[in-house]
Amino acid sequence: MKKMIIIILYPVFTLIFIASILLSASFAFNYDNSVEIDLSYLALYNAMSQRQEMAIGKRQQFDGAANLGMDWYLCEYISSRVEFFLGAGKGSLGLAGPAAVADLCLEIQIPSKFMALTFGTIDLPFGVETECLSDNANTINNSFIVNSLLYNGLASPVSIPGAIGVQGRYIKDQFDVTAAVGNGMSGDASNPDGGFLFAGRVAITSNNSIFQFAASALKSEDRTDYGTSGFGVNLTGWLSEGSIRLNSHNYLKGYFGQLVFGDFNRATKDGVNVWMGELGFNTDFLPLVFRASGWIPDDANGNGKGISHGIPNPGLGLEAEKTRNPQLFTDQIVNRYQIAANYPIFDELIFKMEVLIDDYNKSTLDVTAFIIGLNGQFCLK
Repeated sequence: MKKMIIIILYPVFTLIFIASILLSASFAFNYDNSVEIDLSYLALYNAMSQRQEMAIGKRQQFDGAANLGMDWYLCEYISSRVEFFLGAGKGSLGLAGPAAVADLCLEIQIPSKFMALTFGTIDLPFGVETECLSDNANTINNSFIVNSLLYNGLASPVSIPGAIGVQGRYIKDQFDVTAAVGNGMSGDASNPDGGFLFAGRVAITSNNSIFQFAASALKSEDRTDYGTSGFGVNLTGWLSEGSIRLNSHNYLKGYFGQLVFGDFNRATKDGVNVWMGELGFNTDFLPLVFRASGWIPDDANGNGKGISHGIPNPGLGLEAEKTRNPQLFTDQIVNRYQIAANYPIFDELIFKMEVLIDDYNKSTLDVTAFIIGLNGQFCLK
């Protein structure tokens, strides 16, 4: 069945790609091609304290990163994008470095159908929250620097879960529907088991934009795919989200859902329940945001046994070298508490400050972090 799907879809995608190139060429002589270059940079200092600090070493450091992107508008409805992540690397927050290609994609707009198609690298449409996550040096859309536990576990503290594949998005009035198919959660072009990732999201917004509800689903067949960030399991999940704007200054939003890291071992428990709640106070002087998120495995007894090997450590806790057992991270409840303040110095420059606590309920991996930084974003046309 999988081979049949590949045989059917491969020529379809090939024809679409060739057609887009030919169409862009036909516009080359009568359309004013334009290029936009955008730059995001993040300079920060972070200090993390862990109860096992003597065993794992101190984590106090200056860090920095930059995102350099270019959009080339081939014609009115077709554009291509390439983006690079730059930085020192090897910091405690997982900022990329020294250099990596982050985005390489082609987008086709179909205005008459209220649709857009993206081919290449895509952000996983698992939750509306993916549109306001930190993405390496770009934290402009995020009230915080570090993402919530769900996305920390699926990607990293400062990145968005992604894949290589094709994505379609339909937006009209109050409805926003996105569907994607890709190689898997590894984020690279490998696909050794021949399985694919399927993800979808439906969001509905009220007429006055006060309420929003969204539901997402995910299935990724990656049992033999460890890749750069693959889990080596068949991952499924669902997520339900809601948000409400209390007034012109304050808002409340949250999500709850479940992930299943299926390792085909009946002796292990594979499920993880996730949740998040966020409350924002946008005062004129200093906007403040509070957030709590949770990661609750079905096996949470803390003995390092009986849990799926694919379940990651979602927090910032590090393990001492002398107790090298990755499952000691994962079979316990983790809660993250965050408070952040953002002060716009200029339209393109924001001062950010964050205090974070990761609470591991069955070990001494608890982390307290203090982060301050400057985040800027510029665009050249």
